[in-house]
Amino acid sequence: MRRDQYGGFLRRLFASMVDDAVLHLTAFAALVLILIPAGITGIISLEDMDIAEAGDSILLPYYAMFIGMNAFYYTWFHGTTGQTLGKKLFGVRVLKTDGSPAGLGIAFLRWAGYLVSGIPFFLGFLWVIIDPKRQGWHDKIAGTIVVNVKKYGTLREEYEPKYGLTNI
Repeated sequence: MRRDQYGGFLRRLFASMVDDAVLHLTAFAALVLILIPAGITGIISLEDMDIAEAGDSILLPYYAMFIGMNAFYYTWFHGTTGQTLGKKLFGVRVLKTDGSPAGLGIAFLRWAGYLVSGIPFFLGFLWVIIDPKRQGWHDKIAGTIVVNVKKYGTLREEYEPKYGLTNI
């Protein structure tokens, strides 16, 4: 494959920004939908807490919810269609290195690889800039590539599903 058929760094960065905005807004909305009824029914009362305590009691559930939603979002969309909302907007798709769909197991492994890619100053994500196949560390861990849909196509036509299973 030519280098321009792989999804580039900026496309992937902007797609990630869209996905993060969607996830944060969804997690915030879910938290509000939980807190309002809890406040109305008296389960949570801010009268007995100081400001720091109230912030801690709200942030911990928010981040726990965000991490869970993040894992589900990326695993589900990369595993089923290969595209999150951001990737669809920017015309890139996640596939296994042989060109077949990733599947849920590989997609979860790729998501877990995000943690490895981000720990040392986001070096694993920046690796996309210099790698010949534009793979980040998370892609190398999971055995995936990100392709530019317009230059690569949606899926390779010669791909045969394993065990005769199809998405029909």
